[in-house]
Amino acid sequence: MQTRRSPRLVAGALVLALPLLGSCGFGKATDRPNTQAAGINAAGTVVGIYRDADNLLRGFTFNEGIFTSLDAPGAIATIPFGINDAGTIAGSFRDAGNSEHGFLLTRGTFSQIDVPGARSTRLTHIPNQGRYAGFFVDSLNETHGVTGR
Repeated sequence: MQTRRSPRLVAGALVLALPLLGSCGFGKATDRPNTQAAGINAAGTVVGIYRDADNLLRGFTFNEGIFTSLDAPGAIATIPFGINDAGTIAGSFRDAGNSEHGFLLTRGTFSQIDVPGARSTRLTHIPNQGRYAGFFVDSLNETHGVTGR
């Protein structure tokens, strides 16, 4: 099914009209009510978050009807924010000490991304060119943008 996307301006933001994920069976992928999609690539792979039976925040991918949990090693919470057409996922996770770290997941390998001296790092976008974007919080609790490759 081909969907036509029609951009429109709403309160100063560009909005693309997309079909509801529930129309492809996504809404039935988990019994948890707090499942949220965060990104989608050209192949239709969706990334997002859900709360499991223990109320832990976990990441997921959803493609062609297959829902797969996504957990960074040693994480108590994993939050993917974006996925590019190569399948690289950008996001953040919290470790057992409740520190937030950025991550890239490329071909099954997690890479932790931390800005030196930052209190937390979060990667929010991974375009097809392979550069990531996000932000970090410094020791004064001020937020700064970050990009890298």
